[in-house]
Amino acid sequence: MRNHQQAAAASLFLLGLGVTAQAFTFLGYPSQASIDAGRLKRWEDWSLRRPFSLSYAIEEDFFGDSDDQLQAKQAVRSVLDTWSSASMGLSFELADWSAVPNDDDIFHVNYEGPGIDDYVPGETPLPGWGANIDFFSRPSGFEIISEGKSYTMGEQNLGFAVINQDTRQINSVDVYLNSDSPLIDWTFEGSGEGFDVETVLLHEVGHGLGFDHPDLAGDNDSPNLNPHNFRDNWHASSKDVMYSTYTGVKRDLTKDEEGGLWYLYPVINAETGDLNGDRVVNLSDLGTLLSFFERNVPVADIDFDGYVGVGDLGILLASYLTSEDSTDPNDGPLSVPLPTSGLLLLLGAPAVTRRRR
Repeated sequence: MRNHQQAAAASLFLLGLGVTAQAFTFLGYPSQASIDAGRLKRWEDWSLRRPFSLSYAIEEDFFGDSDDQLQAKQAVRSVLDTWSSASMGLSFELADWSAVPNDDDIFHVNYEGPGIDDYVPGETPLPGWGANIDFFSRPSGFEIISEGKSYTMGEQNLGFAVINQDTRQINSVDVYLNSDSPLIDWTFEGSGEGFDVETVLLHEVGHGLGFDHPDLAGDNDSPNLNPHNFRDNWHASSKDVMYSTYTGVKRDLTKDEEGGLWYLYPVINAETGDLNGDRVVNLSDLGTLLSFFERNVPVADIDFDGYVGVGDLGILLASYLTSEDSTDPNDGPLSVPLPTSGLLLLLGAPAVTRRRR
């Protein structure tokens, strides 16, 4: 699953061990300066900082054999549910048209839209490369050229992601799995035997959302970010879903991917200052903001000026001080909940309470 010239995400075929740590890195291995300036590759709708949806499509004969096909398609849906559940507002919807390869030889006007065979003038969008994320299975030796880049499925490739992108955003993604390599024994049970389809899909979709391999960041002069404070710590873990080699079944995201997902796709209520999506402005939100004060961190930039500062603090405090609690004042102290992600309460205390005014 390396990200080199011949594939946006190459193979998952090596076994290895790593140290336990916490870190994630972004697609294309950007420099710290690029990260600070917000020059990251992600889906365009992130800039609204509101919940949004990506479309997906699975080719009809995905994994061919009828039994494997049903299990493989269910694995795709499970993977998308996993990423969605860990996010603050990202969801996936089945497209109204079939999957279309991001192949330069296939005519398209837009990135997202039906293939030319499904296009109906006046009834469908203009021809495109299918859904935002399309899923395919292909045999060893398969080749595709997309926007001038060549991708090849080698025998040792479990799969790869074709990511059509420009300098600031992801436009369209294909995920391909190897359907016939004699070196690959696919399994669907998650038992640890062979290569787990869901594990590989979870990794490749991670590329399609904007992640790269944390264990290779240093080799590419890119920082690894700690998911708790978004500062560089230069370490990675073989337990990470985005680790560059297959090290066993991984069907759950780690705090590394969860923190990275929040950074890439924050959801902020700019009117109230609710930073963690729990619909309550409380000390958790204040702690998050103060931990990123005077930095360019999108998850706490309430006024969208590219900087976490006094303007953001003012919006949050005004909302916090005027908020009304629903708890009966006779019930005693009001417990302030932690963020659902558990990532960013840096107040130095395990629990915080305040009384009604």
